[in-house]
Amino acid sequence: MLLALAIQCGCSDDKPKNLSEPDFSKYPQTEAFQSFINAQTNVNLNLVRQTNILKIVYFFRNDAVGLLYIVNENGKELDVRDVYNFAMEASHQKQLSEDQLNDLHLAIKELPEKNILPPIRQLVVVSFNDGTNWVTRSYDRTNLPPAMHKIHNIIGERFETTDKNIFPPP
Repeated sequence: MLLALAIQCGCSDDKPKNLSEPDFSKYPQTEAFQSFINAQTNVNLNLVRQTNILKIVYFFRNDAVGLLYIVNENGKELDVRDVYNFAMEASHQKQLSEDQLNDLHLAIKELPEKNILPPIRQLVVVSFNDGTNWVTRSYDRTNLPPAMHKIHNIIGERFETTDKNIFPPP
């Protein structure tokens, strides 16, 4: 049944079919980095099993700590600091209202298609549901597009990305 659904929606592959997908091969291909990227870009995980509409990871200082934001189709938001292969720390959850969820969909549509591949400590990877596609984009956290600020105004933002003493610019 799931296989039929995956084939019907064009999601039978674990990799997105987006031709403009960021090329993450320039980054160190550590187990931690690959794990974050695979969890971010896996179509089956995000659309079929978990019905996410948005997933964001900020790489925090290196490739082994990610600040994750996840919103599912029902508006449940989760943010957490993920220390690879060690701990999920300081998680927060909230329920977005219907209006917030609608505003979030509009903000996601404003995300620029151009991918930026900054140094890893500045890398922000954003994936989202676009119809039957799971689209991934990458940006520089020191110069986020306006749509990302709109998204954070809706879903909230962790102190690690707002406090420049904790998450210092490069």
